[in-house]
Amino acid sequence: MFNRLASHQLEATLNGEETSVEAIAAGEEGKISLLVWDFPFSEAEGVPQKYRDEKGLKSIPAKSISIQLNGLPSGDYRYTRYTTGEKDGNMFAPVADSGHTRSDDQLTLDFDIQAYQVVLVEISPGKKDLQ
Repeated sequence: MFNRLASHQLEATLNGEETSVEAIAAGEEGKISLLVWDFPFSEAEGVPQKYRDEKGLKSIPAKSISIQLNGLPSGDYRYTRYTTGEKDGNMFAPVADSGHTRSDDQLTLDFDIQAYQVVLVEISPGKKDLQ
């Protein structure tokens, strides 16, 4: 997913409670790429007991993410979100979904991120598909 990031790094700031969520933003020629990940516990720390069920499986709640981009030209934008992680079934085969949103100087994307999940969001100007 790092290879899909645009070439020019942009400032990415995460607001809110202290969490384990991190992000990188990049852009070029109208395209914006955001790489977001959540790795809440290190191997040395292990997963706290409160996040384990009777079978010992990890059951860490997802975190709600709200990404706000300011200063974008008004218009329609197309985005594709690629996710990979333990809950997606295969760490090496990203799952993709896409959609449309609108910017009026500001664009906001809301989604959940699971523990140990990596999310790549690619945003580009575009018109809605007519069906």
